[in-house]
Amino acid sequence: AVFSSVANIEPFDISFNGFNSFPNNYIFLEPTYEDKALDSIYYNLAQAFPNLQTRPNFAAHLTCGQFQKNEVDSYTSQFSGTWKPFTFSCTEVHMIARRSGTDPFHLIHSVTLGQKHAPTFPSPSTNFNTQ
Repeated sequence: AVFSSVANIEPFDISFNGFNSFPNNYIFLEPTYEDKALDSIYYNLAQAFPNLQTRPNFAAHLTCGQFQKNEVDSYTSQFSGTWKPFTFSCTEVHMIARRSGTDPFHLIHSVTLGQKHAPTFPSPSTNFNTQ
């Protein structure tokens, strides 16, 4: 299901030009990208896996940290003052999962964007043993 949901999306560039924050005091890097590519990936995966938690107002972002409410503006300004924008090519989608909110994320599946045929190797295990 992961492969068929995203493999037909071609690789695309993502730029991180600056910081923003959510009302819950998370500071994040706000991406810019072509043709709503990240939105397409998100919504395609949400349709393929309807039992997973989704957000109706999805906002692609890269979380940098959560701060006290009275610190958000100060840290956002501090980070922005030294930030050097960068761009990279997104060529793969990695599915991650964790058992609880305090466990680290584990890679459970990867798909290369722009593939026309499913890979012939077996899917990775969803067993999160980290030994």
